[in-house]
Amino acid sequence: MMSNAEKHRLMMRGDFIYGMIGSKISMKEVFLMIRKPEEFTIDYKEHMRDGDGTVQLTHFIKGPEELNGKGRLFSKITLNPGCSIGYHLHDKDAELFYILKGTAEYNDNGEMRTVHAGDVTICPTGTCHGIANKTDEVVELVAVIVYA
Repeated sequence: MMSNAEKHRLMMRGDFIYGMIGSKISMKEVFLMIRKPEEFTIDYKEHMRDGDGTVQLTHFIKGPEELNGKGRLFSKITLNPGCSIGYHLHDKDAELFYILKGTAEYNDNGEMRTVHAGDVTICPTGTCHGIANKTDEVVELVAVIVYA
């Protein structure tokens, strides 16, 4: 009987790859499951959602197709001191933040809350949020946006 590790391992054979059930897949159809940091893309958004300063987004995925069309963002967001993402509505999607580093002020649908490294925020479809770094330290978070 084949172990789970063996089932997930792909074997190279000529111009094709054979998967766990022996089906033949063209090399052009293969999706690599590991992306290295040097492959990430970085964007800078000035006054993101009418916020303050310039926000850095390090994108881990290349587009919604990598989330099977069920979302549009999986990125690390860096908020330098004084930077923020303005208060905004998620009417067709939901957004989650996982705070990696620092302390920030999170506008949770109109109620201000302090969030720290290790906290998760959830902005369901039909609600609003924003986040601000009012400290002297960098705030880093992972953001995921999924479609409703």
